[in-house]
Amino acid sequence: MSFKKCVWSAATFAFLLTGCATNTEKSAGNADAGGTKAGVATPQNMPEQKPQGTANFTSHKAGFSIYFPAKPTENITTQTSESGQHEQMIFQSETEPVTYIVLAISTPPSVDTSDADSFLDGIEKGLLEEAKAKVLKRRSFQLQGMPSRELQTSMMNGQAMSRVYICLKPRVTYQIMAVGLKNDIERQHKQIDKVFRSFRTIG
Repeated sequence: MSFKKCVWSAATFAFLLTGCATNTEKSAGNADAGGTKAGVATPQNMPEQKPQGTANFTSHKAGFSIYFPAKPTENITTQTSESGQHEQMIFQSETEPVTYIVLAISTPPSVDTSDADSFLDGIEKGLLEEAKAKVLKRRSFQLQGMPSRELQTSMMNGQAMSRVYICLKPRVTYQIMAVGLKNDIERQHKQIDKVFRSFRTIG
């Protein structure tokens, strides 16, 4: 478990803020050509993915439900950065051999998310830099109308892997993560699919 804490304890709280800072100026006044829905641009030609499976955990405060293999721990904090004040909510389900994390971070009003692709690019860049990870696979899709991205990454010189969903709502970003050793992630792909496909926002 030590490698997971090393990789994610700092990274999960830092990479979204890195993405916000990267895109505050880049995305201002630059809405995506695909149009805007509820203040967030919806890129064209993104396949819609409907949630599947049964959730067994719900957080009304964070606004989501999901299937967790083990009861999660919860940590909710309020942080202040150059972009403004934001709330960070992290839910971590510790299982052997894979750890599951849902991270919900409110977006400060000063941060422009109208260019969804650029905003997701910033989050991805921050994630890769903070976790010292490399992208193995990447795809864009929509989940419940949210511009979303799925990543598969390699970390720690190929010893560890992660799968990540990044889902953008107008004022909150969700990241759903599965992290573990490479062989464990590959062996647990069916359960990881079950967890990811059960995620949905509520409220």
